Amino acid sequence: MGKTKPRGKYQGISLPVPFVEEIKKYVLRDNKYKSIADFVRESCREKMERIDKLNR
Repeated sequence: MGKTKPRGKYQGISLPVPFVEEIKKYVLRDNKYKSIADFVRESCREKMERIDKLNR
């Protein structure tokens, strides 16, 4: 993985534009998410939890 120096408490990532546009549809359709970042954060958290369960 590339080495980048985080600034503050957050670090940015790059995603393909079509992927982000698809995420926007979920954010606009479902009031559960406040922003694209909120959706991505929760999605990553859920994925990590599934991986952790598989590795137990």
